[in-house]
Amino acid sequence: IENWVKKGGAFLLIVDHAPNGQAGRLLTAAFGIENRYATTYDPLSKDPAVMDTAIKTILFTRSKGLIGKHAIMNGVDSVTTYTGESLIGPPGSDALLFLPSTATDLDWIPETKQFRNRSAAGRLQAVAFYYGKGRVVMLGEAAITRPEFLSVSNRGNWKFILNILRWLAREKMD
Repeated sequence: IENWVKKGGAFLLIVDHAPNGQAGRLLTAAFGIENRYATTYDPLSKDPAVMDTAIKTILFTRSKGLIGKHAIMNGVDSVTTYTGESLIGPPGSDALLFLPSTATDLDWIPETKQFRNRSAAGRLQAVAFYYGKGRVVMLGEAAITRPEFLSVSNRGNWKFILNILRWLAREKMD
């Protein structure tokens, strides 16, 4: 996959909250992405339009500075995610969704058989970058592709996903 992308392919990699992110660890490492294989959440950034209080969402908004400046984000003012995991892209990558400074990663430490909370400040939930002649987008959360599952309001999730696919396909962006 890495060689194919380097020669001009396009790759959308979606990982999810622990323990699911572990399945993509060889791919994330091959592309220089650092992810924590944890569950990311921020009770201070919950989407108020989500009716189920048990659902742990993160609302990314342009007004709070959590939306990146990449062409993929054109026309996207807000995106809702459901936990997921945090990541850092390789040097030269473009942040799409900045995690709030109050976000935390909760991961399981097998040696101690306990959970650990770590700050996710400065980390991301989505990143885009060129890789050789190719393009890569990584999402640290899977339910972002199912916005009807997350929020009753008109968030920008559908536009976000459409823009990702257009950018990867080298189509004209709105």
